Amino acid sequence: MEKVSVVVPMYNVERYVERCIASLLSQTYPLIEIIAISDASPDRSVAIADIMAAKNKSGGGQNAYSKRTKRKYRSRKSA
Repeated sequence: MEKVSVVVPMYNVERYVERCIASLLSQTYPLIEIIAISDASPDRSVAIADIMAAKNKSGGGQNAYSKRTKRKYRSRKSA
C-alpha cells in the first residue's frame, strides 16, 4: 500500500480545523499522513492542530503533523 499525504493549509480556520482533521483521522485507509501547515495565522488554528497531534501520538497507522515556522509535531493514531 502507498502512503497518502494530505496537506491542510491553515489560515483563519479555527472554526473548521478540528472537524477537518478529525474527519481525515477517521478515514479507513491505513497509511494516511496529515500535514497541517500555518503561515502565521492570527487565530487558534495551530493550537488546535497541536492539541489534536498530541492526542494522536501513540499507536500506528495514521500520522498528524502540525507545522508553523519553526515547530513540527508528529503523531500516530491507533488503527
